[in-house]
This record gives sequence, structure tokens and C-alpha cells, in this order.
Amino acid sequence: MTIKIIESRPDSEEAKGLIAELSEVLQKITGDDGTSSFSNEEFDHLKSSFLVLQDDGKSVACGSIRPLGEDACEIKRMYCRKTGKGLGKQMLQALEIKAVNLGFNEIRLSTRKINSTAVEFYKANNYAICEAYGKYLHQPESICLSKLLTN
Repeated sequence: MTIKIIESRPDSEEAKGLIAELSEVLQKITGDDGTSSFSNEEFDHLKSSFLVLQDDGKSVACGSIRPLGEDACEIKRMYCRKTGKGLGKQMLQALEIKAVNLGFNEIRLSTRKINSTAVEFYKANNYAICEAYGKYLHQPESICLSKLLTN
């Protein structure tokens, strides 16, 4: 098993299949595919990043960060098609390292409460429930989590 994490774009060949798969999974779990909260154009920003994790040359996980302000960023489109192998955790850690390297000291995300697997995954990786932010302020089905980052 050779793991490689590459800087990519959400519209790249290595990412398209993962993002489409994530949208299908989210639609089944939550009734919403999550695409309304994400656009490829956001990754033209200098403090945004989209990463793909490859296992033996095959793209199996992806995730992105985008700025929420000067000090905080947000995780978007985090997904791992292989479960139980620690690859999702590696993807999350790569996003956290990227966030620190871009100068952020906090990382946030929102998911649906009904997506209990995601909620438990983030809690197990030291994310804590936080106040809703941005478009999630008045969405009772949403749960927001955050983590302070250290250099």
C-alpha cells in the first residue's frame, strides 16, 4: 500500500469520480447532495486547497479547505471511499497540515446531524461541536464542529 496525497482541483480527473460518489452518498443519507455549498471557482483563492489521497495510484479520498476569514478555514467535500483502513484520518490530517501551512489556526465544518458516521468521525479526531456559522446559522438539521490547530 503506497499512500500519496496530491494537490489537485475539484474538476480534475482524479477528483471528479470521488466528488460524484460523495454527492450520491450524501443524497442517500441526508436527502441533499451537498453541491449547493461548494463551487470549483472557490479554489482559485490563494488560501484554498483541494487534496486527493491516492492508494497504489488510485484516488480513494479527497477533501478541501476554503477560508472563512483571516484565521479560520472550512473543510468541504471530505470523502473516503475505503473505510476501516485509516485513509479518512490521513486525509483529514493532510487537510489540517495544509490549513496550518496556509496560516489558519482554526478549522471548521458543517455536516447534517443525521450523518452520524461523519459526526462521530470528526469527534473521534478531536473536533468539538461549535456555534453555527455562515449559511448554517438557521439550519437546524446542521451540526457545526471545529478544531483549533497548532503549528
